[in-house]
Amino acid sequence: MNDSTKAELLKGAARLHRSAELGGVLLESVEARAPGRHLDPPFTVEIAIESSYSAPMEGKLAYTFRYDVQAKSDDKIVMQVKALYRVKYSFDLEDVPEDVIEAYGENVALATVHPYVRELVRRISGDFGFPPLTLDNLDLSTLFAMFAEGL
Repeated sequence: MNDSTKAELLKGAARLHRSAELGGVLLESVEARAPGRHLDPPFTVEIAIESSYSAPMEGKLAYTFRYDVQAKSDDKIVMQVKALYRVKYSFDLEDVPEDVIEAYGENVALATVHPYVRELVRRISGDFGFPPLTLDNLDLSTLFAMFAEGL
């Protein structure tokens, strides 16, 4: 993607953001296990995120994020948390292109849901008896660029 295309995409996503209203962040499901309770820190953390979206009706968007967080010690899983979150928005724009909806989800919706996942993982790691595991912040440079371009 060239710079002018990216700039237009970010402007469109910023326009959608100005129109959007957050309807909720919902935890749909969570699965947690700690097969390596006997292993000691330090742990490495691997995060896989899958995302999708749906537009169930005009003016509504729902983004789905599947997180798979694994804390490992020497490639052995110490703890794993799988969580499915749904983030809902309403907006009052017409004919929003799919690439703009995707860019909005990859930036704004992901930045919205990530703190919820961070807290869930931190709480579950403590419940398992591990030191609290705090996930890193997201790289928000694209999000900041979107706002700089479009606002």
